[in-house]
Amino acid sequence: MSGTEPAALPPYTGTLTPEHLAVIRAERDQWRQIGLSTTPADRPAAEAAVRHAYQAAGLQPPGSVVWMDSPLGGCLAKAAIRRHRDQLAGQRWRRIRRQLRDQLVGDRLREPFRQQLNDQLGDQLRYQLDEQLRDELRGHHELDDQLQGQLGEQLWGRLPGQLDAVRGQLGGQLSPWRDAYWLALSRCERRIVGLAPSPRLDALADAVASLGWWWPLHGSVVLTDRPVSIAHDQQGRLHAEDGPALAWTDGSNLYAIHGVRVPAHVVHAPDTITIDQIRGEPDVEVRRVLLERYGHQRYLRDAGAQRVHADGTGILWRCRLPGDEDLVLVEVANATPEPDGTARTYWLRVPPDVRTARQAVAWTFDVDEGDYQPETQT
Repeated sequence: MSGTEPAALPPYTGTLTPEHLAVIRAERDQWRQIGLSTTPADRPAAEAAVRHAYQAAGLQPPGSVVWMDSPLGGCLAKAAIRRHRDQLAGQRWRRIRRQLRDQLVGDRLREPFRQQLNDQLGDQLRYQLDEQLRDELRGHHELDDQLQGQLGEQLWGRLPGQLDAVRGQLGGQLSPWRDAYWLALSRCERRIVGLAPSPRLDALADAVASLGWWWPLHGSVVLTDRPVSIAHDQQGRLHAEDGPALAWTDGSNLYAIHGVRVPAHVVHAPDTITIDQIRGEPDVEVRRVLLERYGHQRYLRDAGAQRVHADGTGILWRCRLPGDEDLVLVEVANATPEPDGTARTYWLRVPPDVRTARQAVAWTFDVDEGDYQPETQT
């Protein structure tokens, strides 16, 4: 990411100029592209960038490099390499960040508008880099949780007494998802206030940008490749209805529906979802995905929904959901007949406080019950 000497910018006096905003947008877009990349890492180039990051931080470059295909593989490799408590991966990473922090904080203290600039940069960068890449991309669940779940599924009972040690390997990692925001913010700050480029900062940014998750260790480093696929919805949340939303070449994957992480069978075999599974799911968001995949109309039928009201506009149905708001749907017939003369039936979910079918149908048209005139609707 480092390169030719950047063009000079107008002095920062408390207000971001168009030139400053252009720098911020370029940095933001670059990191978004990096964070969403599924291009396989150039492994020789990535190794060179990592060694350069060690050297820039004043550390001895790693003597051995271990490549794995996914973060899950990286955790397993790290667990195999680290055997003693005083050799945890976080030592290298903490030292690198501490040296960077000391340098960057010292530089910023000379800038009278430091906090104001930091706030303004946060407004420009935080959503698309910190929230979207780090949080939405991981589906509102820490990828650490997913890794721990997979470690438990794959190792529990096979490696007695070792699972907890492996789970401990999740810390001390760097990745373009977790670190894009603070790297982009720090680089933009330096440019805008006119500070000289930081070799340490740029070297670490180059390394983070060149691969997936990685763990800097004492004498060695564990590197992992990027995912082979990332699927998300229009809001940037992890989402795929026919396969994993995140997948790596070694078979590690993560399933999610509109940002909610779910078990694989919810995506691949929704017909296996049961009433008891829906009722027993403690996570409200997961339960709503299960309900959606099961089908609202089917659930009403199978769970014994109560017919609470009927009039000329339709039929109102209600079903209790343990620990959640009631499932309420209104059953209406299309006023326009089908070619064969039959009327198609629709089931529309409405708020749980609706009490009559007419009120429910009026809500679907965004009008009050008293203002709803069916004969004028088309």
